[in-house]
Amino acid sequence: MPHCGPRPKKPVSAFLMWINSAGRNYIRAMHPGISPQEVLMKGSEMWGAMVDEEKVVWQETARTAMADYKKKLEK
Repeated sequence: MPHCGPRPKKPVSAFLMWINSAGRNYIRAMHPGISPQEVLMKGSEMWGAMVDEEKVVWQETARTAMADYKKKLEK
């Protein structure tokens, strides 16, 4: 019987990649002192207003991470 180790961690979405890497710092700089919930709300508004060309790098990274995750699950 093959050994079933721990499941790999599921990757985050393109939005969460953006907010964790660039969005959060930008929002906090523009709106000092806002709560984490407000950061996510403003980030969600900003993400929704972004054109696809601005999102593509995050979407591609998320797609690659998900493909890697699925390969690890198959092993």
